[in-house]
Amino acid sequence: MKRRGFLKLLVLGLGSVAILSIRRWNGGEDLPAASFFVAGVRFNTLSEDIAAGDRVEIKRESWRGERSYGIYAKNGERIGYVPRTLISSIDSPDNHNWLLESVDRHTVPWRQYKITRC
Repeated sequence: MKRRGFLKLLVLGLGSVAILSIRRWNGGEDLPAASFFVAGVRFNTLSEDIAAGDRVEIKRESWRGERSYGIYAKNGERIGYVPRTLISSIDSPDNHNWLLESVDRHTVPWRQYKITRC
């Protein structure tokens, strides 16, 4: 094997190990989700009275036969959903208090609302 080929394999192997370890640390079941951006925002129309610092409620739902969690504002309006990749890391949303950490209506839909567990 030539030197260049060996270096390519070495970099590829180290990069794969680093990516897998970061993915496990960020989205694995060992580290539950403490804050995340709300998914599905563009499918829900909301009133203007939702602001950062408001409490939100996360309710268990079913969508297309799969488990999902809807995120609701204090007035009962649905903001969106917990992202699919984080559903397994949220054990019981009823046991925690959830806050709307940030609101930015002038950005892309999937980054408009950020939820934090208290």
